[in-house]
Amino acid sequence: MKTINDRFYALGTTIEGGFRADQVLAEKLCEKIRLRIAEFENHFSRFLPTSELSYLNANPNREITVSPQMIEIMLAARKIWSLTDGLVDPTIGQSLIAAGYDVSFELLNNSDGQPAPARVVRRTLRDVNIDEKLNTVKIPEGTTLDFGGIGKGYILDQLINYIEPLTQDYWLSLGGDLVVSGRDGTNQHWPIGVQNPQALDQDIAELKLPSDRWAVATSGITHRRGVKAGVNWHHLINPRTGQPAMNDVLSVTVVAKSALLADAFAKTILFQGSKDGIEWANRQKDLEALVITDTQEFVFSDNMKKYLKFL
Repeated sequence: MKTINDRFYALGTTIEGGFRADQVLAEKLCEKIRLRIAEFENHFSRFLPTSELSYLNANPNREITVSPQMIEIMLAARKIWSLTDGLVDPTIGQSLIAAGYDVSFELLNNSDGQPAPARVVRRTLRDVNIDEKLNTVKIPEGTTLDFGGIGKGYILDQLINYIEPLTQDYWLSLGGDLVVSGRDGTNQHWPIGVQNPQALDQDIAELKLPSDRWAVATSGITHRRGVKAGVNWHHLINPRTGQPAMNDVLSVTVVAKSALLADAFAKTILFQGSKDGIEWANRQKDLEALVITDTQEFVFSDNMKKYLKFL
C-alpha cells in the first residue's frame, strides 16, 4: 500500500493528511473530505455572509428553524460547555469582534488604528435556547455565535467515519489539530511535531503515540493575534472575562481519544494557567497535556512526558 497525501486550504487554515491505502480509493476519500469540509464551512463559518451561522447571528430574539447539522453542533457545544464549566462557549463572538477578530484572519489588518469598541455585554450558552424537537435555535440580542472553540475537533471526529472504512493507517490535520492512527508506509509511527510557540516554523518536540487512534490539538496565543486601538489581542477569548486570555501560558498541546475533546480541552487548560490547568488535566480521563509557559518552562500532566521526544 502507498501513502497518498493531500493538502489544501479551507476553514482559514491548511488542511493536510496522509492515507496508507489503494491510490484510487484514497483519491476518492480525499475528494469526499474536501466536499465535507466545504459543506461544514458553508454551514458554520462566521465570516461567510451566506452561511447558516451568519443567518442565525443576524436574527437574534427569534426562534429560527435550523438544519439538523446546526442542532447537532449546538448540542456538542452545550456538552463541551458543561464539561469545561463554561470555559469553552460559542457565545464569545461579540468579544472576538470587539478584540479585533472581525474578518477571516488572512484578510485581517492586524494594526488598524481603530478606536476601542464599547464594552461587550457577555452572554453564555445558558442564554441560548436550543429546541432539538422543533429544530429551532434562539439567541439573545447582542450575541454572536462562533464555533472556533470546537469546530476543528468536531469536523475531525466526523471525518474519521469516512476514513476508517478504508484504512486504519492515516493522519489528518486541520491547522495542526489532528487525528492519527496506525503507521506510515515504512511501518513507523507517523511523526507528530510539537511547535515552538515562540518560533512557529520550528518544532521543539515529537510525539510518539501508540498505534491505535489518537487526537492531538494545540492551542496557543502567538499565532492569530493583532493590535487594535493600541492594544494587543489574540483570538483565545476567556468567556469568564470576555477578554483574550492573560496568564503564563503560551501554548497547550493535548492528547485525547476524541478530537472534539482535545480541541476544547486544550483551550480549557490554557484559560486556567499552567498550574491550575495541569491540575485540571490530571483529573480528566484519557487526557494528557503539555503546557509551554512564557518563560519556556514545560509543564506536563502525569503521563504526557512518556509520549514526548525533545529535539
